Amino acid sequence: MTKGDVLEPKPTLHTMKVTSLCAILATAFAGLTHAATIITPSSASSTTSLSSRSMTEAVNGSDLTATAPDVLNWTHDLTDGTSRYWLSAQNAATGGTEQITLTFASPVTVAQIYVWNYKRNSTSWDDRALGSFDMQFSTDNGSTYPTTITGFQLADTRTGTITSISTQSLGFATQTGVTHIKLTNLQNLHQVYGTGDPDADSNHIGVAEIRFSAIPEPSSALLVASALLVGLLRRRR
Repeated sequence: MTKGDVLEPKPTLHTMKVTSLCAILATAFAGLTHAATIITPSSASSTTSLSSRSMTEAVNGSDLTATAPDVLNWTHDLTDGTSRYWLSAQNAATGGTEQITLTFASPVTVAQIYVWNYKRNSTSWDDRALGSFDMQFSTDNGSTYPTTITGFQLADTRTGTITSISTQSLGFATQTGVTHIKLTNLQNLHQVYGTGDPDADSNHIGVAEIRFSAIPEPSSALLVASALLVGLLRRRR
């Protein structure tokens, strides 16, 4: 070593431990980000529907652009308004008895619902879009629905003329072994937020697409690494 050279400090055992644990945490969080799988119901039905606008349209992916890695970036095309969404019969909104039943091919774990709402490529009839709902969960092929979660509310999407609509994501307590989900107590945007378009027909309820996902629980490695990192940081202080 000559005069003027700078002596680089060697990493301490503490620093190496913290660095290693941070790497573990980063890997674990990355795994969580990519672990969530989008779950599509195998079939769907509703109490009522208009001709060519059955509930099947809300689970078949018609006009759903699902190419982006993140489901939040998926969009539903609005350039035509024939059979690309579900629409209830007239007066379903005011009757209060409309329900949606979603069936899964095998039992699933769910903790998130994604909704691409009803929206035409103009402001006409936007009040029809789904505004709020409750969810009931069955684990015995629809025989009983012992678990109900209430109070889901969607954003007001009556925003004028657009060509596509993005998803809205709502989380809830994790449900396991689910075979069927019912959406009940349906209300449209007119009922939730008041009249938007003065010419709107607010007697219907509509939605374009519905999907689910399970938000995975943190792995044991992630929990252990988190605890160790906190301990090391406290000791350093």
